[in-house]
Amino acid sequence: MANENEVLHFKNAGRKEFIFLEKYGFSEIDDHEEPNEFSITFANNITKVVVEGIHWGKSARVALGKVDSSRFENYDLGDLLSVVRYEQLSDEEF
Repeated sequence: MANENEVLHFKNAGRKEFIFLEKYGFSEIDDHEEPNEFSITFANNITKVVVEGIHWGKSARVALGKVDSSRFENYDLGDLLSVVRYEQLSDEEF
């Protein structure tokens, strides 16, 4: 079990960095499905965003998925950005 102060610090930092999601209808939700103590979840009517601490909360990973899915898709934001960047580079070559 992690130190409660470290978990709170991570969650507060996540809230601060992802406050911009409110502009898109997201709010923080209590996600009972997320086993990682170092996590904070935001959702709107369609999308769920999970910010989870990795390396004991010293780094973060962002995952996206549908709210109403029976199983969270857990698409890694870093992977999605890599695909978009690859497609942009491919388009520029032609």
